[in-house]
Amino acid sequence: QEPFRTPNVFSSFMPEYANPGAIQDASLTSPEAQIFSSPTIVGLLNGLMSMIDVGLNACYGGFGMRTVWNCGAFRTSLSNEIHSNGALGFSPTDDSSASAVVDELALLLTGGRLSENSRAAIETEYNTAKASGGANKALRMA
Repeated sequence: QEPFRTPNVFSSFMPEYANPGAIQDASLTSPEAQIFSSPTIVGLLNGLMSMIDVGLNACYGGFGMRTVWNCGAFRTSLSNEIHSNGALGFSPTDDSSASAVVDELALLLTGGRLSENSRAAIETEYNTAKASGGANKALRMA
């Protein structure tokens, strides 16, 4: 195959591939799932958690380039904004209540598909974290 001239949208994936489990039991196909394995999924989760905790760099399995030699210093003295190639930030448009914050996060992260049980659990944890550590801690918890 030449670059940008794949014969179909599946490229090198088998179009009839069905991921074992619920997908296969429902007689559905998921060709894109061929690239996933347990190590790939764990690596993705580690990278996402690293970006949330210490910003965009290589520390703790992150996706960025190495910006510091001692990753442990992020836990004590280094600033994510200064010592990373980027940092995530979120400011809710309405932080008057936990339900308003969780509603906005649910819309952004799940397209509004967050279940009522999950929403209630997140609101409870948000309120607990806000009472003990302030709004920034509560947002990280949510």
